Amino acid sequence: MRLHHLACLPAFALSATAAQAGCFNYEESPSTPAPLFEICYGDVCDVTPITYECANQYNVHIGFEIGWSKTCDVQARSCDIFWQGRPIDPEKVPNITCRPLDAEDFCDFP
Repeated sequence: MRLHHLACLPAFALSATAAQAGCFNYEESPSTPAPLFEICYGDVCDVTPITYECANQYNVHIGFEIGWSKTCDVQARSCDIFWQGRPIDPEKVPNITCRPLDAEDFCDFP
């Protein structure tokens, strides 16, 4: 699953040292509008802004206002999806879709 700037975050993360991390919290930056996404689980859809993005050489973390989040292990090239802190069963992940509502953004739930 890839959301928002996830495709470029791993490249950034791989160039960071263990002590470096890049994070952006949209909730703490009111002058920067948060990109909007439509995330659907089956036929139930919600529109939500992204709230934060963080990356370092090991992990990428992305969170959305309504409770969806994603954590990826950059080196293992694997991701876990969470709903309000609870992991989503990998067998159910194909039922989740995401689409950007801002033209310059993208998302992908494998």
